[in-house]
Amino acid sequence: MGSENTNAKLAKKIVHNCAPTLAALKPANLFTVHFMDARSSNACAQERASRIVREGFATALRSAREQLGSGGVSVRVLAVRPGNALVLVFRPELVARAFANSRASAYLRSLGYDVDSLDACIAELARRVRASDALAGANRSRAFPHEVGFFLGYPPEDVIAFIEGGSECLCTGCWKAYGDACSAQACFEAYRRCVRMMDQLHEQGAPLHYLAQLEAAS
Repeated sequence: MGSENTNAKLAKKIVHNCAPTLAALKPANLFTVHFMDARSSNACAQERASRIVREGFATALRSAREQLGSGGVSVRVLAVRPGNALVLVFRPELVARAFANSRASAYLRSLGYDVDSLDACIAELARRVRASDALAGANRSRAFPHEVGFFLGYPPEDVIAFIEGGSECLCTGCWKAYGDACSAQACFEAYRRCVRMMDQLHEQGAPLHYLAQLEAAS
């Protein structure tokens, strides 16, 4: 797989999965990049192909970081697994603004996050993701740091309700809403429109650095 093709594939994945962040409608998006070709039944061939794809991913990631950085967007790999990587694309100033919410900051502090340092928070989040990856089955799901919802800009009351359980969600989209269903549904629709718009612009040739500097659609 050529580096140009790998760059294009990663860029397309970033645009489709992270459009609301590129448009500054949302602080962050989280998505998975798959390395393994599930169509191959040969373990050795599959591992070799996976290694080649991982190397291409690292190169493509550097290119994406350079382009997105010009628009104030950062990229952090939270975990690298045998067959995939978990990637966080975020706007630092918007994540910091989300952390300024008193409920979000208090809850993160109670979990051991240093909310005065965004870098420390992301490092702690990555550590917790990797720790959950080391577990198996249901234990992995339970241990996953669902406080990532604060990073992603979800309403603090919804993040806390999801983590603590005990109540029934009112609607589901990018997240499970337990409080203001109308506001959540409006957000879900705004994000869907944004994804459609960004996908179309990218298909028409707009590069990452251009999309990262677009004003959020009103």
